[in-house]
This record gives sequence, structure tokens and C-alpha cells, in this order.
Amino acid sequence: MSKATWNGRVSKKMADTNSMYYTYGRFKTLIKQRLDKYKLQCEKAQKAFHEHMKKALVIMDIENITNMINNLIKNHQHQLRLELKR
Repeated sequence: MSKATWNGRVSKKMADTNSMYYTYGRFKTLIKQRLDKYKLQCEKAQKAFHEHMKKALVIMDIENITNMINNLIKNHQHQLRLELKR
């Protein structure tokens, strides 16, 4: 058997036939497309959240709710930290 059978790069035709797109930079465009898609989804979610907050009842004290959520998160983080120390 001969040594050095595997080379780092292959021809474009071989890459196309074997679906090796990552070799020729198509992988970057795929990542870019997904990143744009997730940015758009994030923007839509933020808009929906802001619309929901506008429609929320005035009785609800948002600051109080955010404080409760933050306290809950801190408590769970403390418990997680204790469990990880074990």
C-alpha cells in the first residue's frame, strides 16, 4: 500500500459528487443564513413581547414580577452551585 493516500483537498467535481460542501466555503454561507434566520426570529419575538407588554393589565406590577423572577433564578443558581460542589 502506498503512503500519503489522503490529501487535504479534493477537486470541486469530487466535492460536489460526494456532498463535501464544507471544503469550499459553502458552510460559511449556510452559517450566515442560519444566523440571519435566528436574528429575524429574535426580532419577531422581541416585537411580540413588547406588544404583549402593551396589552398587559395595568394592575400587574412588571417591576415586582421581574424582581421575583430574578430572585428565583438566583436561588436556583445557588442550589446548582451547591450541587456542583458535592
